[in-house]
Amino acid sequence: MFSRSNNIVFSGGTFTQIEQNGAAGFDRLQKAASPGAFHNSGERFDSPRCHPKTRLAVLEKIMRWILGSEDRNALIMWLHGAAGAGKSAIAQTIAERCYEAKLLIATFFFARSDPSRNRARSLFPTIAYQIACTIPEARVQLENIINRDPLIFTRSLEAQMNSLIVEPLQELSISGYFSDPTLAPRLIIIDGIDECQDSRMQCKILEVISNSFRNHHLPLIFLIASRPEQDISLTFNSGSLSGLLTIIPLDNTFLPDDDIRLFLRDSFDKIKKTHPNKPFIPPSWPSSSTIYSLVEKSSGQFIYSSVVMKYVSSLRHRPTDRLEVILGLRSAPYDTPFAELDALYMHIFSSLEVLDPALLVIGLVLLGYHSDMQRISNVEEFLSLNPGDVTMLLGDLTSLITWVEDEHQTIRLLHASLGDFLLDKSRSKQFYIDPRSLHARFACHCIQMLPGKSLQWYTYRGILHHLSLSLPTTELRDAIISLSPTYLLEVVRVDATNDEDRHSRYPNNIYDFVHSWLPQFVKHITVLGYEDGSQLYAPQIAAYDQFMKTELEEYDVNTPHLNVLLALLCTSPSSKRQPDIFATTIYLLRWDRAAMHFDFDGLHFIDLSLGYSKDASLHFFRDFLQHTARSGIYAMDAEKFSRAALHCVRYLCDHLCQNLPPRYTGHDLEICRNAPWRWRKLISTNRLFRKRKRMASNQIPLRWDEIKKEYQGVSVVHPFPNFHVEWREEETRLEAYRTVLEHLPDLLDRASEYVFDELAEFIRKRSFSDASLKFPRRTKLAKKAIEKYLANAGQIDVRIEKAVRSYSILNAKDNTLSLSDPNMLHLFPVSESDT
Repeated sequence: MFSRSNNIVFSGGTFTQIEQNGAAGFDRLQKAASPGAFHNSGERFDSPRCHPKTRLAVLEKIMRWILGSEDRNALIMWLHGAAGAGKSAIAQTIAERCYEAKLLIATFFFARSDPSRNRARSLFPTIAYQIACTIPEARVQLENIINRDPLIFTRSLEAQMNSLIVEPLQELSISGYFSDPTLAPRLIIIDGIDECQDSRMQCKILEVISNSFRNHHLPLIFLIASRPEQDISLTFNSGSLSGLLTIIPLDNTFLPDDDIRLFLRDSFDKIKKTHPNKPFIPPSWPSSSTIYSLVEKSSGQFIYSSVVMKYVSSLRHRPTDRLEVILGLRSAPYDTPFAELDALYMHIFSSLEVLDPALLVIGLVLLGYHSDMQRISNVEEFLSLNPGDVTMLLGDLTSLITWVEDEHQTIRLLHASLGDFLLDKSRSKQFYIDPRSLHARFACHCIQMLPGKSLQWYTYRGILHHLSLSLPTTELRDAIISLSPTYLLEVVRVDATNDEDRHSRYPNNIYDFVHSWLPQFVKHITVLGYEDGSQLYAPQIAAYDQFMKTELEEYDVNTPHLNVLLALLCTSPSSKRQPDIFATTIYLLRWDRAAMHFDFDGLHFIDLSLGYSKDASLHFFRDFLQHTARSGIYAMDAEKFSRAALHCVRYLCDHLCQNLPPRYTGHDLEICRNAPWRWRKLISTNRLFRKRKRMASNQIPLRWDEIKKEYQGVSVVHPFPNFHVEWREEETRLEAYRTVLEHLPDLLDRASEYVFDELAEFIRKRSFSDASLKFPRRTKLAKKAIEKYLANAGQIDVRIEKAVRSYSILNAKDNTLSLSDPNMLHLFPVSESDT
């Protein structure tokens, strides 16, 4: 016990030991240090490190700086990146390399969950302990300093830095011990400084280090890795570190997706070679698309792929099943696959001082209709925030969310999996974003902004988007009630007239508003399921009906060509194909010269593009035409459908396209199959196969020159002067023929309630033209519809005959018979021509 002691005084059977060597000082230093912060600590046996052949570029850049071949004047390197970007793995790999090369002095790896590594009080004692172990010459000096001031570990960070690091190394620095950067150890690595609990102490550590360099010319270099938290970024960007600092951001410059892809492939290959369940794993597992999906989900951050591989490689489970859980193809039966990632997100969000507004901003970025709503200025305008509020609200989330410092300042999520976390209540708990409630809130914002010009490019589309996904809340119902469609109609009409930039917004004209926006708005209100839903959308329907009737007043209610067009829009084709009503209308009316006087240009309010549509616009228009209470005298009844059907049947029977290629007959199909040489000869001699005549916008095949000659002296208006489409005559004509065939069954079905002798007589005597051979299935359906119509017409004739006899008997005294008598109207429908 006393072998290494001296100056011992014995007094009365007791003794006092006075130690003047460094053993006590080093023991105190050992107790103040945190061994778990070492890069080779037993507590960090499973510490992350870079996968082989990954992160090569960034590792090489850091090593060049350490060896003095790059950025010689920079004494501090800040390696920063998003949460889970792989900073700790890079720091660990550099520490191991430099330790083997005798270049490493000390390391300190912060950890928020470890009480010995989440505070600044143990940082400098831990570094001092490693200095004493790495450089024996500095140990004696350290022991003397601690013996002189045993309470040095309770002093300020500045005092600890000066006493434990600066002073022990000053004499060595003067003697030239650190002159050769390739031989002398001088690297200190501090990782995860953002995980130090007190944000003020994070900045204080950086200030103490920078001041030591400026005041004492330390012979050391510091590699500091952290997330780009707001306070840390401000400290690094301050003037105190100018000239001392070099920065490496872990962004797309180093192509992280390629490294992640390599890591995933190697990890899956290892599973297929070493997993106990390997005989049951397909050789092609996983697919390239799965790898691509995982890389995209990683967003350049290694933590996602690392968590995935830890979960999939479990020895107690099937890797194929575990991967399906990750991909969302199978539910997790027991554990949570993203527990480690969720813990990281929970820690970061728990640091928020103002939670709800920050989640509202993130919700708009996640759920917004347009990517332009990710711009900070648009977010602040939409949510009625003051300029600069968004950056303040998201300041503590810079490791998860960033924004590009340009004129737009676009907000970008650094983790694609962050949205999955926030929208899953079982994972995010108190930070859960309810998408339906948030959509309802955003829809209210849109409705409040609709009358004005603020964010007009977003509000009209945004309200449709958010309404379709909203929860039916009381606030949303009140906002819908406050909306005046008549006022909006006038606003859009005025804006479309005065706004020079109307083509860049939606709706860009009054017809776009009526045909597209208004029907979808009503549809979404209906889907919300309010008890008084019909009262909510009644004003919108009334405004639509009034607009349509006002536009239709310019046309005669009995105009046959308008009637045919409306009938086609009201009927459905027999196939799932969406026909081109626009082209069909041209060819259906082209052979009727009276159509040349019809004002097709005035039909903007009908919007012929509805023929392509499956959405609410077409159904809304059909409901208007088929309800007398809404459309009045313009309602499509059985009589109008009958007259439209007659027009269509005449077209099908008197169609101009009679010279069809031989391929359209069954006989020639047999020739093609049994005698191909003869078939080729037929093709080479047939004009329709050799030459496809193309029609320009001013050459629509309407025999225009002939019509103008016949109407000399009369003002004739071309039906579609602005129709800019190139036509192939035969193909487009047959397309129109097919469309009419597809609509005829529905037309006849709707006309079956009306006795129209002219239609029945025509279809009994005439047959379809040869063009029908091209469409055998559709022709068969059309003929069945005709047979059904004729049978129904015969039954109606029998009913009429029986009714006439009964009426004659009852009125024997008066032999005159009038089918317009009110007593007979309930028996069958009657037209004026039948009377």
